Amino acid sequence: MIRCALASDDLAATHFAVSPLFECVASYRVLHQHVPHPMLAPWVAEARRALGGQSFPLLTAIICNTTGYLPDFLVPPPSESSPRFDDELAAVLSADDDVMVREIARTSRSGVLRADLAERLEEPARLRSGLA
Repeated sequence: MIRCALASDDLAATHFAVSPLFECVASYRVLHQHVPHPMLAPWVAEARRALGGQSFPLLTAIICNTTGYLPDFLVPPPSESSPRFDDELAAVLSADDDVMVREIARTSRSGVLRADLAERLEEPARLRSGLA
């Protein structure tokens, strides 16, 4: 059994929600696994066919990094129990530049980011447009 000690403020701030954006990001990670779980293999094959070879290298570098860290700004906690995907995406696109840069920098195990990603971090607005 797992027990968590919570103060009343912690408990009051706790809520349960399904985030369409988190589901999308998690699915993107699965889509980029070299060997997907056998149960998901048919979905992965169909999704890859549907994408028709399109690639999103910046998004892949951020979401499918070697550290396993997923930047918090990409999956903000839902503000309601049934958030809309568009509302969650708007929150990502309005993330604070300093937070976005700091969290993306954490996606590199060596501290050295891919050149195209490092270049975009110098101009957060440009990076943001590449994620949209």
